[in-house]
Amino acid sequence: MKYDLTEIVLALLTSLNSFVRHRLTTHLLRTVLLASAILVVVLISLAVYSWQHVTVLTAGTGRTGGPAHTIATVLAEAVHRVDPRIRIDVKETAGSIENTQLLGEKQLELGMAVTTADVGPDAGLVGLLYPQGYLLAVRRDAGITSMAQLKGKRVGTPLQGTGSYDSFLDLMDHYGLTMETMQLKPMNANDLNKRFLSGELDAVFRVQPLRDALTTELLRSGVAELVAIDQLEALQARNASIVPIKIPRGLYRGGEPTVPERDLTIVGNYIALWADNAVDANVVYTVAKALEEDRGVMAYRSEISGMTSVPDSSGQRVGFHPGAASYYDREKPNFFQRNASVLGSLSSAVPFVLSLYYAMRKRLQLQQKEQADLSKKELVGLLLRLTNAHTESDLTALEEELLDAYRRVIESVSARKMSQDDFDSYSGMWDKAIGSVRHHLASIRSGFQVRGAAGAL
Repeated sequence: MKYDLTEIVLALLTSLNSFVRHRLTTHLLRTVLLASAILVVVLISLAVYSWQHVTVLTAGTGRTGGPAHTIATVLAEAVHRVDPRIRIDVKETAGSIENTQLLGEKQLELGMAVTTADVGPDAGLVGLLYPQGYLLAVRRDAGITSMAQLKGKRVGTPLQGTGSYDSFLDLMDHYGLTMETMQLKPMNANDLNKRFLSGELDAVFRVQPLRDALTTELLRSGVAELVAIDQLEALQARNASIVPIKIPRGLYRGGEPTVPERDLTIVGNYIALWADNAVDANVVYTVAKALEEDRGVMAYRSEISGMTSVPDSSGQRVGFHPGAASYYDREKPNFFQRNASVLGSLSSAVPFVLSLYYAMRKRLQLQQKEQADLSKKELVGLLLRLTNAHTESDLTALEEELLDAYRRVIESVSARKMSQDDFDSYSGMWDKAIGSVRHHLASIRSGFQVRGAAGAL
């Protein structure tokens, strides 16, 4: 069987083309599948890492067994329940002052301190943990009914360098007491009760949550009673963190003898939780969420843990950690919700404004086109006169009319009475017209007879 050489070549080329296209398609498909597989593996790896990655926060508290240490331990459990990827390591410290310093030195992610603590610009408030009262317990037989009557008395306080010691110095200064007018005896917290009950002290001062174990021990002994601390507004003028605290009758003992015997007003402050602003906002959001939403479980684990509270939501949250502010403001209406009525009115007005705009634009375009058509008709009329212009004076007059027409068109464009596109079209016609007139003028001036526009155009 004979085959035409051209048919053989065409068949070979067709087969080669099919083979190449098949190989290219297969290679492209393999490349796409491989890239997709790699992308899926990367996304799964990132998701697994994100889920398994544990964020560790170190929280500065206070002495082991104290209220701050206790609530931090319970809070760590609450946060872990909300998000197992966040772990809080509770660190024992000397208290509020040391926590403030460690936050400033970036050695803590979380720290407990009074609400007006000088934590610097790199830390923000997370939430209020518990109130603590300025508790002044005095001997019943000492005749002390106010701070001012501590002159000449033996007063035990916590050790120097603690927040409680500094708070008592502020009270001393306010009530006109000095080291010379009284016997101040700083000592370990556990030794205060022993010295008081043994008769070595006339009074004991502590800054503690209500119903703390040591104060309760003193008051239930029958030897001690609490003294009211008044002049709230004057003390607040000196220290903005001071708040009034009411001790209800019978708080420390409901039976006889009732302790206290009547409602008592003292002053105190709030211990707050602070966070380094470098901590991720989502992590702090979770901590704030645990403080608020897991309060019931926390209270079951520890009485003091149920005293956490939400900071005042009025106004802007100046000084709050961004994550905590985001949590507390989660139910506040956003910009669109606050301005829904205005935005609704604007959205209703938009179609009307747009339709009005397009109607005016269309009207302007029609007016511009009408003006362009008039100018072009005028130009055509001038061109028709060129057929009867055989003298130099006729052509000169025609040239001046063309220049005057062009000037008027330019004014129309400047006044937006003619569009740029129409002007470009007009200019092309005008260039030919003025060129033809000037050609005729040049011919006449050189001595040649012009036959009319038919030979020139």
